[in-house]
Amino acid sequence: DNKSTEEIKMNHLKALICGGFIGVNKLERFLLLKSDPLIKEYGINVREPENISRFLYNFSFKTTQMLRDINFQVFKKLLKKKKLRNIVIDIDSRAVNVEGNQEGAVKGYNPGYTGNNCYNILMAFCDELKAYITGFMRSGNTYTSNGAAEMIKEIIVNIKDAVDNIVFRMDSG
Repeated sequence: DNKSTEEIKMNHLKALICGGFIGVNKLERFLLLKSDPLIKEYGINVREPENISRFLYNFSFKTTQMLRDINFQVFKKLLKKKKLRNIVIDIDSRAVNVEGNQEGAVKGYNPGYTGNNCYNILMAFCDELKAYITGFMRSGNTYTSNGAAEMIKEIIVNIKDAVDNIVFRMDSG
């Protein structure tokens, strides 16, 4: 890849991270970022949803893992900046309704749309910063606690040098 291609990829990654901060759950919602003055100040050029979709289509497992690593690095910088050494991490799952036949989406616990296919997302947030730490999509019929132990291990491995004490908080699932 040439330098221009790498700059475009980095721009898309920055847009994805910014979209995550505001809770973008559909590609069309990235358009909300286009006129944001802070986005413009940081030189992020939010592209059309079709461009972002093509970029995401080419993601491999390796690329996804790189994005997760970047997210942990950003989170560690936030911890350092706020001088937090003791944190509480909330882990929760959420059903996300889907239309059509999306890969991995099956009927499961989906309170808003009983009987519809869904994904079951497992997410971790830092209570003190109100910041997303990590998460992953699961099949809609996945039990709420499946993968939680692995997620806790991943979080500890990635931030153990940035904090003294981590308290994990989860519901009874």
